[in-house]
Amino acid sequence: MNLNFLLNRRVRWINFPGAMLMVLLQRTPVLSVVAATEEIIIASPVGAVLKSVVAAVAALGAINTVVGATPLTASNQAAPATGFTVAAGTEVSVSYTVGAEATAPDPTAKWTITGVVPPGLNFSGLTAPGTVNVKFLTLSGTPTTAGTYDLTLQAGTADNRFSSDIFPYTLIVTASNTAPSFTTQPSSQTVAAGAAVTFTAAA
Repeated sequence: MNLNFLLNRRVRWINFPGAMLMVLLQRTPVLSVVAATEEIIIASPVGAVLKSVVAAVAALGAINTVVGATPLTASNQAAPATGFTVAAGTEVSVSYTVGAEATAPDPTAKWTITGVVPPGLNFSGLTAPGTVNVKFLTLSGTPTTAGTYDLTLQAGTADNRFSSDIFPYTLIVTASNTAPSFTTQPSSQTVAAGAAVTFTAAA
């Protein structure tokens, strides 16, 4: 029996150009499409070729499932996932994930940080741009220098098979609101007129 006739007779209601567009744009459900149409394509000599193409397209969808899947989330409500403002001298502790724990990149996840890390702070021990091998990233420390620090954060796996979107992140460190105070007071001294004198103080 002619293959075209068989296809037209059994799946006359399917819009094939639309179905192919759906397959290409929604790569993850490809396996369910294959299961539904297996009865038709298995009888055709073209079936084996078509199945291999569909499997390749499905694999493309599986390789980068983390990309664009979920946003960056922060553990501290006062420190949103786009950045935050903190006064110099204030202790900071925030953890970051990409998606739910079950869907975060694994095994041996890594985070790549670019930009300038504010002095006094670190990303899971990283005080300068680079990569740190941890599943959950933590920003901690006490910032010491006021300024605006633009960074980017990206999660991925050590084998580079999976990676998240690149998330822009801005940390604004403001001048401390606490007035300086003496930690060492100068001591009173008695000296002869015209003699040199030294006072020691620290703030």
